[in-house]
Order: sequence, then structure tokens, then C-alpha cells
Amino acid sequence: MPRSFRAISLIPAGALLAALAAGPLLAAPAYVGQWGGFGAGPGQFNWPRGCAVDAAGNLYVCDSGNDRIEKFSGDGVFLTQWGGYGTGDGQFKQNIGIAVSALGEVYVADLLGGRIQKFTSNGAFLLAWGTVGSGPGQFRNPAGLAVDAVGNVYVADQDNDRIQKFDGSGNFLAQWGGSGSGAGKFSGPSGIAVGDDGSVYVTDTGNSRVQKFAPGGAYLGQWGSFGNGPGQFIGPAGIALDPRGNVLVCDAYANRVNRFTPAGAFVERWGTYGNGPGQFNYNEGIAVDANGAIFVTDWHNERVQKFQGPPALAGGSAWTWAALAAALAGLAVARAARAGSDPSAPAAARSEPARVSRPPTVPARP
Repeated sequence: MPRSFRAISLIPAGALLAALAAGPLLAAPAYVGQWGGFGAGPGQFNWPRGCAVDAAGNLYVCDSGNDRIEKFSGDGVFLTQWGGYGTGDGQFKQNIGIAVSALGEVYVADLLGGRIQKFTSNGAFLLAWGTVGSGPGQFRNPAGLAVDAVGNVYVADQDNDRIQKFDGSGNFLAQWGGSGSGAGKFSGPSGIAVGDDGSVYVTDTGNSRVQKFAPGGAYLGQWGSFGNGPGQFIGPAGIALDPRGNVLVCDAYANRVNRFTPAGAFVERWGTYGNGPGQFNYNEGIAVDANGAIFVTDWHNERVQKFQGPPALAGGSAWTWAALAAALAGLAVARAARAGSDPSAPAAARSEPARVSRPPTVPARP
């Protein structure tokens, strides 16, 4: 919203001062660069999907169509790769999700292989677990992965509509979910992230929302609904946390990234459909390094884009947008009242997008 004295005058003074006291406002992340291109050579992609960063700032990308992992420096310099199509150790059948532990161990979700594989940071195979099925420790299209501070692994078990939790050696610890749209239920969960406090955030793709849980699966809250408005989703996919604890969500079908507070208050969004800098054509994976750099896999443009977001606040300062959200909500109501319109009504020129019932399934390899 452009700044103007008229707009500011519509915000209650107390709410505005409380918002400004909470911290500096975020600007949309600056575009830094991109790399990739279609192909099977080093640094090229065929369906780049999940991505993750390690403590040194290196980026790991699931090059799903090439059934491999590619590792880059934070500036996009190709470092190494591993994988290949198959069911053997270190091979993949459409690897889609990836996470890196604090120790640098790399976990990969093998979507059609129905298993999780664990590697060193340079791709040496360590172990694997899981088979296709619906029992504890089994999977039907494992998608998003996350690792908490103590090394536990969380898996978005997409077609079983649940989250499974394991220790770092693959021993089953817990599960929660089930098919549905109620609190704690899922319709094709695809992305997952864990906060510093252990909170688990899940993109519930078919229900167009994000759900938040305690480490053991207790339901804590949710936000989002189907639509094009701020804080709404068409097909939420990848999810990550920035250094300030804010939640970034790739709305892949809307070709944009949304940022929220840990409590789910909408902060900002950026991105449109296209192939230019800062545009996307199904942005699925997202990762954020310790300095606030944001990496997004741009699937159908066969590339990774890098943006620079805000770094961590000095001294662990609190970052809250609740007051600002309340102020802007008041502003929206006031402006709508002046115009004689309903602020909840969609723009007349906006067409209703098609609802996403489940995450996309990539055609099986012949």
C-alpha cells in the first residue's frame, strides 16, 4: 500500500504506535540471482522440487526428474551430486523432500520408493527406512521433511494424510493426522518445518491452510483458506522459517511466497507467474539460511532463485506483527466504509481459481 497522510490518518494512533514499536517493517526480499536451466548436467535441473540449507549456507536441491541431489554453495556454485534412478542404496524414484540436521546429515524423501534415505553432507549413503504402506514407519508418497534441534525427523506422509516422527536412525516415535478438514486432520500434507521452540508447521495442501503442532503432535492452531487474498492459498507447498521465526510458505499454484508471523498473522507476499527475476512457474521448495537468504525452487522454470530477506535481530529481539496486523485490518475496514464496499468481497475482475484437491502427482517413469 503506498504511503500517504490520508491512509495513515485512518489507522488508530495507539495501534499504529504499538506496531511501530514492535520493530522495523519488512520490505519484500530483494532478488539476488538465479541458476539452473533444463538438463542433466552439473548445475542443471529436471523438476527441481524440495531444497534445504546446511549450517555453512550450502544448498541441497532435489532434482526429481534426474533422480539426484545437487549441492551448491550459497552463491550457486555447483559442488557435487549423487543419486540415480532405482531402488538401491543411494538411488531414488522421484526424490522430493529434503532436510539437513544440525550435524550436516542429509535426509531425503524418496516419493515413489516409499522410504527415507540418510546421507553424509557429500552424499555417502548411511541408512534407509520405510516401505510402501500405511502402517507405522511405512509411507505412501513421503513428501516434506524436517529435522528438529535434537535430530528427530518429521515426515509429511502425503497420501496417508499424516505426519510421522522418527529419531535420526529411523526408529518410529509418533504419528498424527488422518484424512479430513478438521483441526489436526489433513488433505495431502506436503511441506513441513520445525521452529527453534520445537513447533511443527505443516502445509495442508488440499485444505489450503497451514497447521501448527507441538513436537508430539498436539494441535496448536491453523491459518489460511482457499483464495487469492492476503493470507489465503491456492496450493501451499514448501514451508520454511526465517531467522526471526517468521513462516514462509510457497503457494505453488499461485506462484508466490507468503510470509507470516509464528502465530499466523499475514506479513507480506511476493511473486507472480512468469519466467523473469522474482517470478515463478510452480515454486515448490523453499529454504532460508542463517543470514536470511531465501532460496526457492522454481520447478517449471528449471531453476533456483535467491532472495535476500532480513537477518536475525540483534540480541534476540522479539519480532511481532500482531499490532500492525490489527492496525491494517482497521485501515481496510475504514477504506471499505469510505468506498461503500464489503472488504471481504473479492475484486470483480478477479476470476475464481480452480481449487486444489490434492498435491500434483508426477507421471510415473516408463
